[in-house]
Amino acid sequence: MQYDLVGIGAGPFSLSLAALLEPTSLRTRFLERQKFYQWHPGMLLPGAKLQNSFLRDLVTGVDPTNRHSFLNFLVKKGRFYRFLHADQTSVSRQEFSQYLSWAAERMDHVSHNSDVQWVEFQAGKGFEITLGNGEQVISQHLNLGTGKRPYTPSCATSFLGERCFHASELGLRKLNVNHQRVAIVGGGQTGAEVFLQLLSKNYGIPTSVQWHSRRANLEPLDETPFTNDYFSPSYMDAFVSLPRSKKKTLLADQKRASDGISPATLSELYQTLYSREVNNDTSLAVSLRPNREIKSMSMKGAEYLLTIFNSLSQQWEYEPADIVIFCTGYRYGLPDCLAPIAERLHCDAHYGLALNSKYRVQWDGPEEHGIYAVNAGILSHGIVDPQMSLNAWRAATIVNDILKQDFYCLSHHSYLNWLTTPGSNTSLSKITAA
Repeated sequence: MQYDLVGIGAGPFSLSLAALLEPTSLRTRFLERQKFYQWHPGMLLPGAKLQNSFLRDLVTGVDPTNRHSFLNFLVKKGRFYRFLHADQTSVSRQEFSQYLSWAAERMDHVSHNSDVQWVEFQAGKGFEITLGNGEQVISQHLNLGTGKRPYTPSCATSFLGERCFHASELGLRKLNVNHQRVAIVGGGQTGAEVFLQLLSKNYGIPTSVQWHSRRANLEPLDETPFTNDYFSPSYMDAFVSLPRSKKKTLLADQKRASDGISPATLSELYQTLYSREVNNDTSLAVSLRPNREIKSMSMKGAEYLLTIFNSLSQQWEYEPADIVIFCTGYRYGLPDCLAPIAERLHCDAHYGLALNSKYRVQWDGPEEHGIYAVNAGILSHGIVDPQMSLNAWRAATIVNDILKQDFYCLSHHSYLNWLTTPGSNTSLSKITAA
């Protein structure tokens, strides 16, 4: 079977593309290896909330009338008014996962239980994709949406198992922390959520909980209006045009805009700690430890021994733990199925794939056969790339590029003037001269 575009993976970013391709005449198919739709099932923790507005769904940003919108999901599920009256500041991850599953099941061109084994490029034909069941399909274009992989420090790799694991697995485990010393590593939103789960005793009553973070404090996500403009098409357009060295500096400077802890979560955390003090809750010992970096791990009998450097006091610390949970984020890696064409793609080991402004991967193949990628080019498009903030915008950009027409209107405006406008230097020179 021949297609105009085949997508590998059907996470939220790829689902957005699938939803916005549906009204076009293009022949498309999205291949997802999971037997049924699941969105980070290990992180669907009780009380966990999105850090984005529900309006930043699969389609609303460019096509609010699309049948796959979150609002349509609420209407079809018969809970629009109850959602409205609940007056929530944010949507739970559980509900958003239900929405994504609902949307995926309604798209005939999204195929589950379809594990891609091999991708080759045949000159004159296109991309030849081989599935685990032996099926082969040909596509003119390819979309990569396989997501990122859980990251743990190299010093922990050999210890991963039942009692040492990445937080992405937490919801999938029957964890029992009774009478255990638990160490959490990582100071972002996930670390805060895991810490709260343990304080709530949802997995039993541990002896102690230590939370280690390299950050100088429990730093809030900056959700103020002008910071949010970093997650707008206007700023993304400006960022794409910048030199590589400037982009790297900005990515470091803007970390709190995309990788902090939600203020609501911080308030809940502080209030929980205060409530424990008021109620004299000494059932477990709690220790929050910023400025700490795990440098090495070892085993001492049945316990882990963490070697930690305190960057504030410039001292070494040695802490035992029975359970270690890494909340250390994700890193991009090319999927194994791309091995036949991997050397033809421009990829950075730290930042992911090199993309142009239309989300096309830079590769040495013919222009008429494009490889698009979602959640793979943070150095190309900035901190917005791994976020759902411009999900619909990115997908619409890809649709327009494939069709070579403005199928979706992408006009936009910002109150902030990010780049020098034509003629502004000339006008300044005239003013200075006067």
